[in-house]
Amino acid sequence: MKTLKHILLSVLLVILATGMFAQPKPASDRIDAIKVAFITRKLELTAAESEKFWPVYNDYQDKRDALRKPVMEAKRKIKNTDPSKLTDADYDAYVDAELTYQEKDAQLLKEYTARLRKVLSRKKVAMLFLAEEEFKKELLKRVVDKPADKKGNN
Repeated sequence: MKTLKHILLSVLLVILATGMFAQPKPASDRIDAIKVAFITRKLELTAAESEKFWPVYNDYQDKRDALRKPVMEAKRKIKNTDPSKLTDADYDAYVDAELTYQEKDAQLLKEYTARLRKVLSRKKVAMLFLAEEEFKKELLKRVVDKPADKKGNN
C-alpha cells in the first residue's frame, strides 16, 4: 500500500511539475480533468478502486468518442453546407448515423457497465450514472452562467 502511495505521489508530482511549464490546455482537457476530479469525489474512490476503474472508464469514453465521429461528420456537413446544396441523402445520412450511434452506444454502455461491476460495487456503479448526469448539469450551468464578454475567450 505504501508503494502504491509513493507511485501515485510521484506521478502526481511529475504531472504538476510538467504542467507548470506546459502551454495552456485546450478546454476539452480542462473539462476532462474537472470531470475526473468530480467523479472521483462523488464516488469516493479509493486509490485501489481508482487504479481499476479509470482504465475501464477511459476505454469506454474512447470507444464512445470513436462511435460519435461519423455522426459529427454528417452533422458538420449539414451545418456547414448551404441548405440549397444538400440532398435528401445528406439528411438521411445524418439521421441514419445518429440512429446507428444511439444503438451502438446503448450496447457499449451495457458492455462497460458489466465491466465496471467487476471493479466497483453496485452502489458505486449506480452513483457513477448519477455523477455523470450531475456533471453535465453543472457544466451546462457554468456555460449558461458565464458572463457574455468571457464566452469564447477561454
